[in-house]
Amino acid sequence: MPIHQEVNKEISMNEVNLQNPLRDKAKLQKAIYKIGISMKRKYLQNRDQIEQINREITLYQKIISSLLKKKENQISNMDYSQNKQSYSNKNSTIFYQKQYTDECQKEQQRQLQKLLIQQDNNLRNKREEIEKLQIKLNSFVSSLLISQIIS
Repeated sequence: MPIHQEVNKEISMNEVNLQNPLRDKAKLQKAIYKIGISMKRKYLQNRDQIEQINREITLYQKIISSLLKKKENQISNMDYSQNKQSYSNKNSTIFYQKQYTDECQKEQQRQLQKLLIQQDNNLRNKREEIEKLQIKLNSFVSSLLISQIIS
């Protein structure tokens, strides 16, 4: 076989060998992109849920406040001397209801904060995984290029 045919054959083989890592890199980049999109969707969905919960909390606070004002108005309209004990009991009930509502709100805020922290950690972990994959891919491509240059 003439030398130029051998050289052409070797060049063709080298081109094919160089295209394999490029295809692998493209597949990895596509997978990384899909993971990123998926994580963004999950983040947006969770953010929307948190916003919905916050809107509901605000609505409940308004309703409770309105009910408390109505109760207070009803109590103030009663004859104080006849309903002193009743007023005291209702007032303490309102106080405890309000205290319970405040505790519930604080617990909801803690749960939301936990969820946000967990989401941030998950995103950070995925980002680190993607970066590690990119480093491995770069290392793999470099080693292939070096081996091609050496041979």
